[in-house]
Amino acid sequence: MKYPACPVLFMCCLVPLTAAGGVQGAAEATGKPIVIGHERTIVSERLGEARTVRVALPDNYAESQVPCGVLYLLDGESLFIQAVGAVRHASPNDVLPMIVVGIDNTERTRDLTPPAGEEQAADFPTSGGSASFRRFLVDELRPMIDAEYRTGSVRVLAGHSFGGLFTAETLLTEPAAFTGYLALSPSFWWNDRAFVKTFTELPVDHGMFDRFAFFGMGEEDGLMNGPFEEVIWGLKRRAPAGFRWKHQIFPGQDHWPAALPALGAGIKEFFSPIREMSTGVTTFAELERKGKEVSAMFGQEIPVGRDAVADASYALNLRGDHDGAIALIDDALKVLTDEPYFYFARANILGGNERYAEAMETLERGIQHFSKAETHGEAVAAMKRSLVEFKGKLK
Repeated sequence: MKYPACPVLFMCCLVPLTAAGGVQGAAEATGKPIVIGHERTIVSERLGEARTVRVALPDNYAESQVPCGVLYLLDGESLFIQAVGAVRHASPNDVLPMIVVGIDNTERTRDLTPPAGEEQAADFPTSGGSASFRRFLVDELRPMIDAEYRTGSVRVLAGHSFGGLFTAETLLTEPAAFTGYLALSPSFWWNDRAFVKTFTELPVDHGMFDRFAFFGMGEEDGLMNGPFEEVIWGLKRRAPAGFRWKHQIFPGQDHWPAALPALGAGIKEFFSPIREMSTGVTTFAELERKGKEVSAMFGQEIPVGRDAVADASYALNLRGDHDGAIALIDDALKVLTDEPYFYFARANILGGNERYAEAMETLERGIQHFSKAETHGEAVAAMKRSLVEFKGKLK
C-alpha cells in the first residue's frame, strides 16, 4: 500500500473591493493566502482505488509535544473547512489538540451504506459497501495518520446523512474503533428502518456504551425525523447510567444546513468534560484529581493545562477568594513551570487588590525565569511593561 503525498493546499484569499463594489485587478486582489490544511492521496488495497484526504493540523503543532486526537470526517470535500473551524474554536488545544482528517468521496452511496433490502436495492444499486469502507478507514487510513503525525489514542468519527448512518453503524458493529461518534442527520430510514430495531434492543453491556455518542438532527421530515426519534427513545430506555451521550434537534434547519450547527455542537459536547474540569474547583490538587478522571474517560492522559488553571483561579478571584486563587496558581507553578501566563495572572490578582509590591515581585520572578528562553520573548516584554505600570501605581 502506498501513501503518495500531494502538495495541493487549500487557500482562502481576502478579495478587496472598490468603492463601487467591483473586484479590483488580479494583482491587487492577490493577498496572503490563508492555509488551513494539505491534501494527501492514499492508494487503498481494500477499495482498489486512490482516495483523497484533507489534513489540518492544530495551531502550534510543530512547537508542541502534546499527543493529538484525530477527527475523521466523512464528506470531506463538503465539511472540511467547517470542521476545522469548529475544532479550533472548541478544542482544548493546550491539553488535547485535534487533527482533522477529511475523507473525500468517490462512490458515496457504495461506501457509506450497509446492504439494502430487496426493494431498496433497486433504487440504490451501488449500495452495501460500508464494511469494506470501514476496513479502509480503520486498517489503512488510520495507520497512515498514526505513522505520519503525532497522534494519541483519542479518535472521533463524524458523518452526515449517509455518513451519519455509517457513523452509527460503526458505533454498533465496531465501537472500539473510535473514542467518539458524531452521527448527524443519520439516515435511520435505511433498510426499512432496521437501525431503529437494533438500537432499541441493545444489551446493556454493549460496547457502544463505553464510547461517547452525539446524535443531531434538523427539523426535516417524517422520513428522517421519525426513525431518529424512535432511536433516541430506545436509547433513553436502554442506555446505562454511565453512557456519555447527547441528542439535539436544530430548529429551523433542514437536511443539509443542519450539518453545520450539529457538527459544531457535537464537537463541543465531546470536549465538555475537559472544558468543565475547573468547575467548582478550589485547589490545584482538586484539578489534578479531575484530570485523572477525565484521562480515564478519554483513554489518554489529559494533563491539567493552562486554561483549566486560569478558569479555576479566575472563578475564585471573582468570588472574592483572592488568596485561594493565588495559592492555586502557586501550586500550578510547581508543576507547570513553563507557563508565563501564570505570572501575569498572579500579578493581576495582586494588583487588582492594590498589593502592588507583591505584584511587582511576581513579575520580576517571571522575567528572570523566562528571560533566557527565546520562545517567550513576547511574554517577557509584556511582563516588563506591566512591571512599569505597577511601579507607577506604587508611587
